[in-house]
Amino acid sequence: KEEVYKAQLFVDATYEGDLAAMAGVPYSLGRESRDEWNEEYAGVLYQNFRTKEVLAGSTGLGDDRIQAYNFRLCLTKNKDNQVPFRKPASYNREDYVSLIEDVAEGRVKGFSDVCNTVMIPNGKTDTNNHHYCLCSTDLPEENREYPEGSRKVRERIIKRHREYIQGLLWFLQNDEELPDWFKEDSRQWGYAADEFEDTDHFPPQLYVREARRIHGEYVFTENDARIAPGLDRSPIHYDSIA
Repeated sequence: KEEVYKAQLFVDATYEGDLAAMAGVPYSLGRESRDEWNEEYAGVLYQNFRTKEVLAGSTGLGDDRIQAYNFRLCLTKNKDNQVPFRKPASYNREDYVSLIEDVAEGRVKGFSDVCNTVMIPNGKTDTNNHHYCLCSTDLPEENREYPEGSRKVRERIIKRHREYIQGLLWFLQNDEELPDWFKEDSRQWGYAADEFEDTDHFPPQLYVREARRIHGEYVFTENDARIAPGLDRSPIHYDSIA
């Protein structure tokens, strides 16, 4: 069945920008080159996250890569409001085994060094990817088809991300090669029982950090976020909305 909606104005406030794309709005995908907007940190860039040092191999060339996706989880240590993590049917231990050496070498010291458990009210978390851990809830390189993918393609990518994270949580609590102290620390956590009750306590919305970037009247670039010449702040735009 086809439905038709008419209005004087439509606002596309989605992650993906499907409506804008279908309406013919121009957009970009992937990384622009360093030269396109004169941005020092554009394009292919390898960088020390802590020191911001630019590392060898950085070319500044553009490509089709986009920032990794994940799911933002609501977890809790409250046993009275907790649902245990479950092993997904597609569990692949090899996705996570690099963490064993990270724990043994002291680079990862507990569950919250793998999953960034930012506390929010009522003993719950807004759990995101952890910047300093190379195996966390992000799944780099597996989302490149998503922005312009069909419903079937997107559903496959969503399923892969969901089951990857479910497998990671199971691994942290149960893998036989992880030390007991680490697994005990991980076993304190579970899904918040009173959140996302109709989707097995797992958030239904994939965290699409980046997809289509609409070309509006003005394009915000790195230069708009850096100290402007003669000012102690970024450039002033008197018509900005923030």
